[in-house]
Amino acid sequence: MSTESADRRRGDRVTELWAYLAVDPSDDCEGIIGTRIGDIWMPLVGADRARMHSLASVAAGVAAIEKCQVRLVRFTERTVMETIGIEV
Repeated sequence: MSTESADRRRGDRVTELWAYLAVDPSDDCEGIIGTRIGDIWMPLVGADRARMHSLASVAAGVAAIEKCQVRLVRFTERTVMETIGIEV
C-alpha cells in the first residue's frame, strides 16, 4: 500500500504505522501523544502520511503546551502477533 494513496481495495493491509511521539526532556524517553475527542482519547497514530499531516497542528500544540520535542516516526515492519475473531 502506498503511503500517499487514498485508494482502498479489499485485501489492502496496513504496511506501516506513523505516530507522533512526545519526548521527555529529562530522560529522552518517548510516548505516543493522544488527544481528546469528546469523551474519547485518540492516539496520534495513522497508516499514511496524509493522516499524519492532518494531525500536525495537534502535535504542535502538545509540543508548545508541554514544552517538549515531538517526533513524527514511521514504523515499517509488520508482524501479526495474534488474530481474534472470525475470518472475514
